Amino acid sequence: MRKIENKQVETIEQYHILQYLSKEFCLEEVNLYIVNRNTIYLKDKNNDEMFFEYDKENKKVFYYDTEKAKEL
Repeated sequence: MRKIENKQVETIEQYHILQYLSKEFCLEEVNLYIVNRNTIYLKDKNNDEMFFEYDKENKKVFYYDTEKAKEL
């Protein structure tokens, strides 16, 4: 995983996720990491973690916690 700095992402899918996260979170308070072209991992200062994935077909951002990620 690569840490996202200065809102620099690599794909359109990551850009959509970042836009969603910008509306829902104070990005200065969380750490973001690129997992793959469709997924971003978020970790906050309380060490809570979530994964955010962009569904290109439905044009929506979905999220799941680390327990769900282990199942995938």
